[in-house]
Formats: sequence, structure tokens, C-alpha cells
Amino acid sequence: MLRKSMLDYQETYESFRWEVPFRFNFGRDVVDRWADDSTRLALIWCDETGAERRFTFADVSRLSSCFANLLQSLGIAKGDRILIMLPRLPEWQIAMVGCIKLGAIPIPCIDMLTSGDVAYRILHSGARGAVTTAANIDKSQGPWTLVARVSLGGGPDWVDFLNGMSTSSDRFEPEQLGAEEPAIIFYTSGSTGKPKGVTHANRALFAWRVSAWYWPALTESDLMWCTADTGWSKAGTSILFRGVAAAPCCSTTDASIPSGGSSCCPNIVSRCFAPLPPNCGNWCWNPWTHMTFRHFGS
Repeated sequence: MLRKSMLDYQETYESFRWEVPFRFNFGRDVVDRWADDSTRLALIWCDETGAERRFTFADVSRLSSCFANLLQSLGIAKGDRILIMLPRLPEWQIAMVGCIKLGAIPIPCIDMLTSGDVAYRILHSGARGAVTTAANIDKSQGPWTLVARVSLGGGPDWVDFLNGMSTSSDRFEPEQLGAEEPAIIFYTSGSTGKPKGVTHANRALFAWRVSAWYWPALTESDLMWCTADTGWSKAGTSILFRGVAAAPCCSTTDASIPSGGSSCCPNIVSRCFAPLPPNCGNWCWNPWTHMTFRHFGS
């Protein structure tokens, strides 16, 4: 499915046709595909202390394959639900793509969930695994069986994320996933009653790129910063499935902030955006997209 310039809305509307592939795996057909260029930048992360980490698509491809192998070694298989409760760290993207390569169904969760919130999601979804930080492992304790317990920082009866990755192979053959197979579950906020688990079919992971073509009009020269928590759908649709797969298709970079909140903003702007050439265009601040900060190339 090729991108077309929208010079006239009515003409674009009338000529537009979906071309969703029968089989599609985001990890293989997008991340691994862009990893063919070993220099193509995928992600920039920095925090309020000035620390910075950069990942190419080759890095994300390799690390997500390690994570898929790690989950598989712990007993996770295609169709299993996995809670992913990580803050704005690169490990979130790695875990998400790794799950998708395996055909497991990630359930992104905000870092501030209570033990009761986590218990509800585990029982409601039938989750068989959880990925979180050492500070949050107690939230997943309960009268249920999680065959895979992976933690950044480890913990009793938990596999340390980084240690587990270091002993896992970086070669993995992603699952062939049908367009209508379940791919990801986002839970609503629960502002009216219990949160609802919304299952998105695999075709959604393919289709979200189109919104990047025709809404923020992302291009390969853009940097996009989404401040939404990783547990909200905006993080997935904006900086992962839409940002990586669609318009930037490769050189989109994301600056994710950890617990520092808005105090990180000046540092991220100065370190990640200021070095861009002066003719790169304008800034756009859109409060309707969970404060997605976008830079549009000229």
C-alpha cells in the first residue's frame, strides 16, 4: 500500500482503497525491514540528567528478537496475553515489538496502576505473563499463574530483563499473523465503570500508518515526541505503530521521558531537536493528541 499526496481531500477520499495484506507481522515487515539499513535511527531517549541512548532499527530488530526468544523460553506462545507495565524507557518498545514477533498479545499498562488495577487486568484478560520494573513486581502478586515474569531490575521469582536478554539468541523467525487475528489489547481508563479491554486486530497495526500520512503528515526527516504514558493507546499509535511504520518509515526518532515529567522538556528539546538544521520547518504543538510534540521537515 503506497502513500499518496493529498492535494485535494475529495479526490483522495474517492480514490482511496485499503490494501491490507492477508499476513502481516509488524516486527518482521516493518522493524526488521528497516533494519536492513544498519545506520537508520529509530529511537532517541534522554532524561532530566542529560543521559541519552540512541537505537537504530538494527538495534531494535536484534533486541526485540532476543526478547521474543526470552518469552518463548519462559513458556509464552502465540496468542498469550502479556501485561507490559513499563515507564517511558526504550525497553518498552523492545518488549512490545518482541511480543508481536512471537505473536503474543501485549497489554500496555500505565506505570501508576494499583495492585487492584493490575489484578483486574490479569484476571479479565487471562494474562500469562507480565513485564514491569522491580518497583512494581509486588503489584502482580496474586492467586494466579504467570508463567513469564520479567522485571527491569529483577526480583524474587522474576527474570531480570537485561540478564535474560543477554543470554537469549538475537535470531528469531516471527510468526505469520493473519489480518483478523488479535494483536494488542488497550484498556480504557475506567472513568465509567470497570476499564474495558479493547482488542485490536492485526490489521490495525498495519493501518495506523495511514493516519500518519494524512493527519500529522510525517515524513522521513521528522522527529516526533509523544508525551503520552506508554500505557495509553496514543503511545502505541503515535510513536510505535504509526510513527515507525508510516510516514517516517525509518528515521522518525522518539524522545521518551522517564519519571521526570515536564521538567525534562527543556533538556529533550535542546538535545534532540535543537541540533536540526535551521531550514527544517516549524514546530507544531497539538494538545488534542496527549501533547504530541511534532517537528515537520521542510
